[in-house]
Amino acid sequence: MASLHLLSLNHPKFTLHAASFQLGPSRKYKLNQKSNNLNFQKSIKCSTSLSSLSPEVEEECLALEEEDERPLSEIWKEIQGCHDWDGLLDPMNSHLRREIIRYGEFAQACYDSFDFDPHSKYCGSCKYQGARFFEKLGMADRGYQISRYLYATSDINLPNFYQKSKLSSVWSTHANWMGYVAVCTDEDEIKRLGRRDIVVSWRGTVTYLEWIYDLKDILHSPNFTNDPSIKMELGFYDLYTKKEDTCNFCSFSAREQVLAEIKRLLDYYDGEEISITITGHSLGAALAIITAYDIAELGVNIVNDGRDTHKIPITVYSFGGPRVGNLKFKERCEELGVKVLRVINIHDKVPRVPGFSPMKSFNFKSIWKRRYLFHGVTHMSALN
Repeated sequence: MASLHLLSLNHPKFTLHAASFQLGPSRKYKLNQKSNNLNFQKSIKCSTSLSSLSPEVEEECLALEEEDERPLSEIWKEIQGCHDWDGLLDPMNSHLRREIIRYGEFAQACYDSFDFDPHSKYCGSCKYQGARFFEKLGMADRGYQISRYLYATSDINLPNFYQKSKLSSVWSTHANWMGYVAVCTDEDEIKRLGRRDIVVSWRGTVTYLEWIYDLKDILHSPNFTNDPSIKMELGFYDLYTKKEDTCNFCSFSAREQVLAEIKRLLDYYDGEEISITITGHSLGAALAIITAYDIAELGVNIVNDGRDTHKIPITVYSFGGPRVGNLKFKERCEELGVKVLRVINIHDKVPRVPGFSPMKSFNFKSIWKRRYLFHGVTHMSALN
């Protein structure tokens, strides 16, 4: 397979020309491999360190893995939720446990690479060039490569979410970096996973709970559905769909950017076994669910390989994410085959907003009783 050709990505610090490159030989993924948090303390407050497990937990994970002799390549569709994780959550399947941590690291990467410094002209952008993104974060051995950065306009009513520089000369007055699309390009990792995986990771918030107060709890019917009864929270919808024509980074909406890149990658890897995995923390988790629904609703994941027509599986790993849409939205996601696994902390307010509801409505399943990063897994719940 030829190397993946990147778009000429619009990074404010670097001029990236369309180029091809190969990843070096990958090291086998290890559970105790810790990502580099770059000593940025705010990101630790938001999501702790998704890869920092105690030695006892690591030993427990390895012991559980030895009990399941089937390789991930044989059961990856189950791990991605094809049977709604039936029988995999309690007790936690070792492969699923590792995949939750692995995709959590992809979500954490958005925090670790984001420029939060209000005294930097690049505040609100990504600190690293796409070609060296995972290398800079200590994740080069994951076997993935950035194919596109994602941006959104800051000219919407979520002032507590966006980060802006205090300097007069800045990289953009309208945009914030929102995340990335990456694809597995390492042949050893593709073999281990059992397919080529496309990852979309959306940035969450580092301002803790302030952004919640920007939400108006207004449900809006998106313009990319034919059913007006399907509604989602207006703030999330605006963040996903708004654009600024005068800005080089968000002249296309976040929605247009991510859909174009998913379509491009599916065309490029036509005929291969592929999965689409979308992740994010907090507000980023809301965008992850909306993106998954959008891809499925448009039928972007429906492919015809000349023999038959089939759907490429879409899975969301949501970390501490809020509720996104109404009951019709939830039911439509299930009808389209979108699989959503919500990882939450029982003390976190975010999974209960917009609009608070009793915990019993979440179909909550406790997993780990000790002080781990996440305390439970739920399936997607709807707004009241």
